[in-house]
Amino acid sequence: MEERKKRVRSLLRVSSKQQLHDDDIPVQRAEIANYIAKRPDWEFDREYIEKAVSAYKNTVEDREVLLQILEDAKSHQFDVLLTFMSDRIGRKEEYNMYIATLNQLGIEVWTIKEGLLDTQGDVDRLTLFIKFWSNERESRKTGERVKAAQQEMVKQGKHVGGYAPYGYELVYNGEIGSHGRSLKELRIVENEANIVREIFRLAVEENLGSYAIAKRLNEQHIPAINGREWKSCTISDRLKNPIYMGYLTYNRRSHRTSYQRNPMEDWIFSEKPLEELQIVSPSVWHKAQELRERRKSDTDSKKEHYPITTTGSLPLMGLIYCASCGCRLTNGSRYDQWTLKDGTKVKKMNRRYKCTQRASASTSCQGADVYRADEIEPIVFAEVNQYMAKLKQSDVYTDILKKQEKARKVMRKEIEDIRKEQSAVQKDIETLESQIPQALRGDGVFSAERLSGLLKEKEKQKADIEQLIKVKEQEYQATELDNRDIDKFSKIIPNWEQEFMEADTHLKKVLLSKIIERIEVGKDKIKIIFKISEETFRKEEKPGISTSPHTTPYIHDSA
Repeated sequence: MEERKKRVRSLLRVSSKQQLHDDDIPVQRAEIANYIAKRPDWEFDREYIEKAVSAYKNTVEDREVLLQILEDAKSHQFDVLLTFMSDRIGRKEEYNMYIATLNQLGIEVWTIKEGLLDTQGDVDRLTLFIKFWSNERESRKTGERVKAAQQEMVKQGKHVGGYAPYGYELVYNGEIGSHGRSLKELRIVENEANIVREIFRLAVEENLGSYAIAKRLNEQHIPAINGREWKSCTISDRLKNPIYMGYLTYNRRSHRTSYQRNPMEDWIFSEKPLEELQIVSPSVWHKAQELRERRKSDTDSKKEHYPITTTGSLPLMGLIYCASCGCRLTNGSRYDQWTLKDGTKVKKMNRRYKCTQRASASTSCQGADVYRADEIEPIVFAEVNQYMAKLKQSDVYTDILKKQEKARKVMRKEIEDIRKEQSAVQKDIETLESQIPQALRGDGVFSAERLSGLLKEKEKQKADIEQLIKVKEQEYQATELDNRDIDKFSKIIPNWEQEFMEADTHLKKVLLSKIIERIEVGKDKIKIIFKISEETFRKEEKPGISTSPHTTPYIHDSA
């Protein structure tokens, strides 16, 4: 009886998209086919492919193909896993355990360059551990060498790869790199360069911020990147990029769990500007940075006037309620994750406001369980902008401050009256305490039991008054902050839309909390109750500061 051949599955992997273009996968495939052909007891079953996946930056749990191999091994779908070299499986010590797990499931792991990777004996396990440790060490050394080489190339004014920034295109320069690849260089795309120049002109000559520039470009129907509308963050990225003054840079961002912008002092610049890449002059670029920093400093100073702790990425938190059950909405954000055809994992935050009553299947709430932030916030912001535009036309600051100061005087008088009551209670306690000796002798006005009860009542009354004073003092201090807030608003209102849209989430929360009493959201409408009514704008004689609801219809989409 002929012995069954071992079913062989291959693992092909490249760590970068550039390797995909250089046909590294077909090279590995051909080598594996030749290797299997020399083993008459093996037969090829199928292949696993990982495209543009790093075996150094990712763990086993991050690599879907390795997890799939493990699942197939558990159901005994193959007998041998073959790859070109052990570093195709992994470049970290932890991959030693992955091989051991496959071995325990009865799977032989082979590489063309190193042969059988066995974990049965102590020496085998030690050898394999050293092998993966060496792979990891070599990856670190390679990364350091590549980083040093790229830094030197940038200093010399050479493009080191990556996409072309807006305003440029990549063209072949006729040179061949050390790996035999045709090299590319940046070249200005004139029609995009003109838009870049206009962005810097608006920033420097008209002193506009990123939001205002994006709005201006969209109003003028100037085509944006990839055909989309201009956004504040897109403009900000353009203004901060030194390439537009002709300087190549390296280390502007670092990648850990996500891309993070490094401080400018850590950037590596080309030693001199490249005139052929210069779209704006260095003086214009630096002036734009100066104005941006000044605007940021102004924003930071505003934060100091609003000592409110705000966290999270949802600016309406604390103000937004379910219109159906009245429950305050909470943060219901989640991460959505999917995999592209090339194996790249994409992760995106889906920002949402959640009604906990509805989410817990409460029958008392007929609203939605979640409301998308990108559905709710633009409507609220648009209403706020209209409201502030009306406020801009009304000189109500003095009236508001007068009312506020009058209210503060009433509060101060109330606190003084409570303190007098506190003093009277303290005197009562002292009087009762003076009766203790007589009560103990039995010849006092009160018995010892009755005196003890009276003292307990007075002590409780004293504690309640002290707590009340504490609350009233806090309320009074809050109105003092409100005075500064209102005064600050008088300076913000003329440029409200730009100031608000360019503010970070923290400052948005603070600003909204000063003008909005409550936001109620349902499936078909949003109601905003402002703290200062439009009647106040028109200076109608009304006691205090009334509220004014604004109801806006919309179509709810919970997707």
